[in-house]
Amino acid sequence: MKLLITCPFWLSSILSSELKFLWYKPYDTFQTWIFCDWDVSSVYSINIKSRIANKVYLSLWQASIDTFDTLFDFVNWLPFAKYIQAWQKISVTASSKNSKLSSTPSIQSIVTKSIIKNITNADWSQWYENPQQSEFEIYVFIQDDLCQIFLNTSWNSLHQRWYRTQTAEAPIKENVAAWLILLSWRKFRSNFYDPFCWSWTMCIEAAMIAKNIPPGINRKFAFQSFLDFDPSLFNKIKEDCNAKIFKDKKYQIFGWDIDSPTIDIAIQNAKNAWVYDTIKFETKDFFSLSELSWHMLSNPPYGKRLQDFDLNQIYSHIDKLFSNPDLTGWFITSYEGFATIIQNHYKNRLIFNWSDKCIFYTKQYSS
Repeated sequence: MKLLITCPFWLSSILSSELKFLWYKPYDTFQTWIFCDWDVSSVYSINIKSRIANKVYLSLWQASIDTFDTLFDFVNWLPFAKYIQAWQKISVTASSKNSKLSSTPSIQSIVTKSIIKNITNADWSQWYENPQQSEFEIYVFIQDDLCQIFLNTSWNSLHQRWYRTQTAEAPIKENVAAWLILLSWRKFRSNFYDPFCWSWTMCIEAAMIAKNIPPGINRKFAFQSFLDFDPSLFNKIKEDCNAKIFKDKKYQIFGWDIDSPTIDIAIQNAKNAWVYDTIKFETKDFFSLSELSWHMLSNPPYGKRLQDFDLNQIYSHIDKLFSNPDLTGWFITSYEGFATIIQNHYKNRLIFNWSDKCIFYTKQYSS
């Protein structure tokens, strides 16, 4: 059997590297997902440890399907009784490409009815969804009449970290932030700065990576409601993760922002993430920064959600700071005006933050 592991657009290569680091063997890599073989331990472990993944799906089976009757019989044959409890809410998402079954609402309806028949041997109209039960999510993918059925083991997307009890406007996705940090921050002993930390995500993800805190160590997952859930194995994996957290190492991570209420949110979420002792948040004006030896990684405003900024002034100052040879720097933005401001030399690559098409700029050193 195999796992389907999804990720943000174009992050599948770093997800593949992460899975290899966790001693798995990924294959069939696409822009937003990747496969690997699985056992129960790997389902639990990847959900807890992956900093890049969105969701982890079990591949239940695949078969050639060309009629709705065949689809119903196929789903009714699958071992849903191992996972779903009676009266759980069932959510089915479907997509179809180049197949005889092209109506996704009809696919979703047929699959839902077949699962209910599978579990209860009753008519779907008798099914009662208990609001106290967690949601059971199925993904159906049909391409060229080949139907694949996937079961979500993660529940909500894994980028929704357990520490986020409050949020600020215009946050960067946590798994995108983790990817940027892994891509840029190679020396954990060096000072790390985010001068636009209103979303606080960069600093907290950097601290969690530095201290080896798994991003899912304290959150709930869909597989915990499966009927074959093994709590002793799950707790053993969590205990092993906790034992590997660096509790006695010190790091210098600084988050600055001009908005003090946002700093208050950042402090609370850092406490939730067990990294408050590692990050120093300050109310500070970005334009007060001058000649510093530092490592900067930031997500400056780019005028889409936060409007009250002179973007030309901000990006001119960023470019001025990057003239300092002692500054190691990266930043992500979709502000197109930066291209007309640039005086320094940058490497860049395309990435997506939510649905925003952004450029990740890296300072280019002259040889």
